[in-house]
Amino acid sequence: MTLSSQSPRAALSKQYMSRKRRSRKWPWALLALAGLVLAGVYYWLSRPADESASGSSETVAAARASTPAPTDPRVFRPTSAAETPTRTLAGRPPLPPRNDRAEPTPPEPTPVAVEPREASPEPVAIEPATVPPPTGYSLAEPTPDLRRGMDLIAEGRLIEGRRVLSPLLLADNALPSIDAATVRDTLQSINQKLVFSDEVIPGDPVAEYHTIQSGDLLSRLAPNYRVPYPFVARINDVNPSRLFVGQQVKFVKGPFHARVVKDDYRMDVFLNGDDGQPLYVCSFPVGLGEFDSTPIGSFVVERGRKVQNPGWADPRTGKYYQPDDPDNPIGEHWIALRGTSPSTENLKGYGIHGTIEPSSIGSQASMGCIRLRDEDVELVYHMLSEGNSTVEIVR
Repeated sequence: MTLSSQSPRAALSKQYMSRKRRSRKWPWALLALAGLVLAGVYYWLSRPADESASGSSETVAAARASTPAPTDPRVFRPTSAAETPTRTLAGRPPLPPRNDRAEPTPPEPTPVAVEPREASPEPVAIEPATVPPPTGYSLAEPTPDLRRGMDLIAEGRLIEGRRVLSPLLLADNALPSIDAATVRDTLQSINQKLVFSDEVIPGDPVAEYHTIQSGDLLSRLAPNYRVPYPFVARINDVNPSRLFVGQQVKFVKGPFHARVVKDDYRMDVFLNGDDGQPLYVCSFPVGLGEFDSTPIGSFVVERGRKVQNPGWADPRTGKYYQPDDPDNPIGEHWIALRGTSPSTENLKGYGIHGTIEPSSIGSQASMGCIRLRDEDVELVYHMLSEGNSTVEIVR
């Protein structure tokens, strides 16, 4: 018999059990449905694109057969243009294949007209010029003294040859001009050794050695030889303030003298030998006074009037040029001359100087003085001695 208190609870228990059994069936249905969906998605994704387009298994097989086998990505394989796929855009032509490593195509060269060249001429044999053997004098018949003097020099007897040839240059009309030029060239050449070097040739009457003693100075010794001491320093290549005891120094026995030949625009410099005869040394080209204004006659180098870097007043304009003025017409050296002959003893203001117009050498362009090139007047300045050296001006 069922109690009244138990009847509702039994009905409730039966209803609960029925719902529990029904709830256990639907999760399995959901799992089965999800499996079907996943299988369909997997099948769809795994199909090849060619199959979806054509739907033919033969087409798919052919497409797979034409696909190249995969290669190792670590190995570089160049791709040819035939392997490069082309892309087609709607309404546009396909793009050309791309090759980043292709060299740019150079432009076509512009043709240039070339003139035809003439054939080179055949080489011509050149015969050597016939040169007459040097004789030391002109082809004309030489004088006996000219022949003898040149022969002595050719034999190496320089002192004797100079002694024979020098008087021929100072004697009037002693030599034809061509022979005189040859003698001057020859003697200037040997005087590079006899006069302008530090060597003394045995038997030379106008050169000797001096052995430096304690207290010797070139400035004190040179007046004894009547030559400026800068000339002694020059030919010996010594510093006058750095001599040492026992040193041998060559001295030339002066004084030097000059002779200016107006018609030839030339200055000859010479020494006097032990017999009083002139010994030729060298020559320089000169410029002379305009309108033949350089006077003829004898002069001596005036004492105390040799000046380096002189100032000068133009007697025509009164303009004064300071020393070191680059426009100073007389240059860097001035050697004043004093007249010693009746035709020159009353003349003032004449001298030997340089020039800032070297083109005037060999012409009449000065106010009467004797012009020399700058490098020549420097040497003459160091050769001529004040009060001793004479200058003779001849036609």
